[in-house]
Amino acid sequence: MICQYVLPARRQKLKHLGRGILERDLEKMFPDVKTELILYCDGGFRSALSAETAQKLDYKNVFSLAGGYKAMKASGWPMINPI
Repeated sequence: MICQYVLPARRQKLKHLGRGILERDLEKMFPDVKTELILYCDGGFRSALSAETAQKLDYKNVFSLAGGYKAMKASGWPMINPI
């Protein structure tokens, strides 16, 4: 997903995986289909589609963050710039 900013507590576990290569790289990056995947994008739409795709690939523990990054920022979640 598009990862401009991240939650400080999750920074170490964050992996970038673009929507266009999800099907190609998901199984390589996360071979265990029981791995918890929390997907987000800027507005929540691409991550919802990506979560559906992951479920079709037999991943069992997949979540799409409703509203995406914009909703996190609007809610006041603490963010740090990863760069």
